[in-house]
Amino acid sequence: MEDEESFDEQLTQLFEDLELRNTPGLCETAYEVLERLLSNIVQNPEDDRFRVLKKRNQVVQSKLLPCVGMLALLSFLGFTALDQDNMIFKGDLSNLEIAMVVANCRLPELRNSLRKQGSRVQRRRPL
Repeated sequence: MEDEESFDEQLTQLFEDLELRNTPGLCETAYEVLERLLSNIVQNPEDDRFRVLKKRNQVVQSKLLPCVGMLALLSFLGFTALDQDNMIFKGDLSNLEIAMVVANCRLPELRNSLRKQGSRVQRRRPL
């Protein structure tokens, strides 16, 4: 039980750190990609096509890795380096399921923040 609480607390802290170090829009995009990546692994745990994260993949390069702190989160979840360009998931699948829930719970707040920012920008425009 204590280990679960520790995992949950550390995971929450990693997500909070991401949100402090990146814009809401970048976090929103990264969380959506992260959720897809983790979901694919959970649904196909033995398939290396999903367990291997290719850092040179265009979506990974443009939407996931620009989020400062994402590599730390991935490592915490159980991804390890295969080589310079690839990581593989070797962790506990239940941790991925928890991370998916946390990311999905945080998305509405990020989207709300983006809407507020958008409305402030619209109000500033001269008539």
